[in-house]
Amino acid sequence: MIFNMRILGIFTFQLLAFFLNAQSEIRFNSGILVSGSTSNFEELGGGGLILGCEYSHSKIDFLSIELRTETPFFTYKDKDWMFKNNDYLSYIFYDPNVSIVPKLSLKLSDELDVFVENEFSLEYISGDIQYGDLKKRVSVSNIFSYTPGIGLKYRKGEIGWIGTIGYSTLDLSKIVNKNKPIFYNYLIPNEMKLDIVLSIAINFYSKKL
Repeated sequence: MIFNMRILGIFTFQLLAFFLNAQSEIRFNSGILVSGSTSNFEELGGGGLILGCEYSHSKIDFLSIELRTETPFFTYKDKDWMFKNNDYLSYIFYDPNVSIVPKLSLKLSDELDVFVENEFSLEYISGDIQYGDLKKRVSVSNIFSYTPGIGLKYRKGEIGWIGTIGYSTLDLSKIVNKNKPIFYNYLIPNEMKLDIVLSIAINFYSKKL
């Protein structure tokens, strides 16, 4: 199945139209994210910024949908690079993306909610890969990833604090293997997943429509 920006845009418009046809609330969120890997935890990591616009319907306030954009970067450096002469591997990737994030929430108290979210993302990855002495510039568009997560939201007055932990399907090894030079003999890991994603955001503006 091919995912592209046009399909994502149409889907987003249809969903937002439903929410805006009745009394609803709009919320703007911003924050940071940190990514790590359970399989390459010493070598692979990343982080970036988050900006989101979230809608909820007055009659189904346990359900909301967020249009989110993120600007993370990812880095990898072989932990034994000093001992491998010209066979070491490293890279830095930039990954601007846009996501649709449906959420289901459960109110624990007047100030605290727990929620689950499903983030469907289209990503554009670009950057430099260092295959020993050879550096290659790469760029790949229309990458689809999925990140389910669970989180808490704490409200105090007009401000809300949001913390989330999730699991991402994004695997960077495909990009690294596809661009590998023929003469490069270093064994590239089968997986380079940023599978653990932590984020902290602040709900800095809310308005009923």
